[in-house]
Amino acid sequence: MAKRKKKAVVREPITSQKIECAFRKTSVYGSTLPQWNPNSKKCGSYSNSRWSSIPKKRYAVLAYVDGDFDPYIENETPLEEIAWACVNYLNTPPHRKKFGRRSPKPLYGTLVLIRHTLKRGEDGKPYFEMLLSTEHQKNKHFWGAGYGVS
Repeated sequence: MAKRKKKAVVREPITSQKIECAFRKTSVYGSTLPQWNPNSKKCGSYSNSRWSSIPKKRYAVLAYVDGDFDPYIENETPLEEIAWACVNYLNTPPHRKKFGRRSPKPLYGTLVLIRHTLKRGEDGKPYFEMLLSTEHQKNKHFWGAGYGVS
């Protein structure tokens, strides 16, 4: 009998709390080629490879997230909970315009946290390096396009 493949499952948030945060704007090649088009910046970039932990119709995004995480770290809140609270904040759609007909959608699609790492910058402020997944294959806020688009 043939061995069955495991299906990748979209992870659910572990908290409904929201922490105000924002993507750190980066240039196309980041710190590798800082002088290459330095005025053009976006929120992150698509990964050009498939990840086994991400389902087929979702695409990996690599990004840095800045925010005021110090009070939560001092209260010994688990890092995963802080990261999910930040992703919940990024998933909230913008407010509807006064006479807008349609309800707004989230700017980056529905983001799901895959991996996170807490780092400290040169100024000592904490930030997250995140691997997220989104259902948008091509989004104007991220460099590149999802796996499979040429």
